[in-house]
Amino acid sequence: MSARSLSFHLTTVACLAAASVSSLAQDTGAANQAALAYANVATNLNSIRTFAEAPKNFNPLTAGDEDLAVYGFPARPDPQAEPQHYAMWERAMQAAKIRWNGNLTALPAQTKASDSMLAGTAMTASDVSESLPAKPTSLNWAGAVLTKNLSAWSKKSSFRDIYSLITVPVGQPAFEGGCDYYTQLSFVGLNGYVKNAAIQPGSAGTLMGGVWAISNCSRADTRYSAAFGWNPSLIQSAFQLNPGDIFYTEVGAPPSGTQPSYLFIEDLTTLTYSTYSVSIPIGNTFIGNTAEWIVERRCCGNTGYPFPLLNTIDNFFDGGAALDNAGKTLYPGSQATSTEVLTMRDDANNQNIELIYQGSSGYEGNHSLLLQTTGCAFSGPCVKR
Repeated sequence: MSARSLSFHLTTVACLAAASVSSLAQDTGAANQAALAYANVATNLNSIRTFAEAPKNFNPLTAGDEDLAVYGFPARPDPQAEPQHYAMWERAMQAAKIRWNGNLTALPAQTKASDSMLAGTAMTASDVSESLPAKPTSLNWAGAVLTKNLSAWSKKSSFRDIYSLITVPVGQPAFEGGCDYYTQLSFVGLNGYVKNAAIQPGSAGTLMGGVWAISNCSRADTRYSAAFGWNPSLIQSAFQLNPGDIFYTEVGAPPSGTQPSYLFIEDLTTLTYSTYSVSIPIGNTFIGNTAEWIVERRCCGNTGYPFPLLNTIDNFFDGGAALDNAGKTLYPGSQATSTEVLTMRDDANNQNIELIYQGSSGYEGNHSLLLQTTGCAFSGPCVKR
């Protein structure tokens, strides 16, 4: 074979392999979406369905693809096309032993952000850079957001799936903060982020799965639970979690941007899991233009400002990635200029209260994020507005 023929042959093989990897990655998200047809078991909410419970001897590691779909388990990633995703899936499936079937409980109702606050609070804008992620601020979000320039759902490029491990933090009030209503929602989600907005998410809403924690006066009264749904209008609390537990969630986009979505939640430490299909609430719109790993303080209290942030010292996301409709895998450590790395600010917008350490190299790497409570949210008290 001539050098020219060999070069053409190798190039052809490489192109076919790349196309195959992209197709397989697409198939993973598509399989999760196809599984929604089996979500025909009622819950205590009309807008949320679940799947039939698997038999006691069911093993998701060896089960066929259709059986995984029937019982609501995440689709099996291809170990060659998505080795990191497969390793994460395998670990989660090994621990999925106890199906939780309890009633869902809505997170406490919130009021809208104050009009005067929204009008009078100028957040740090998304920096314009030719080579680095933007670093804006928010009053209620800290984390990493992958963005796409889309105004409507796209079958070619919208985000379709996101997954991550989350370490359940140890939560407490700020050390000198006194009694109050301290909240934190640590989650991965799709959709809803609005650039440079003081309060997130925007009116489109965010489809999410994660960890809900709330405290009033001390570490002893802090409660933790798995949470999922549409932020902010339809978030549900499921099974109880414990500080230090390792939590896994996978969030699948609504097929065609309009149908119900797929959510899988699991506590790998207690072996407890559940899986759901969630309809899009009235007033929300799925575009799929963002994928996010976020620590949030809930908005809003009677004053129209977010509730005080729970002091969790550190928050960890690990093994995270997002898939888009083109089959491309993207990571929370992305250094693309389309990535937004948010720092959370206090009510007065004069100090940071939740920092983020993000980067494709160093301690965090491509798949991981570290967020850290700081300022008055750590030491207390924060001045409330």
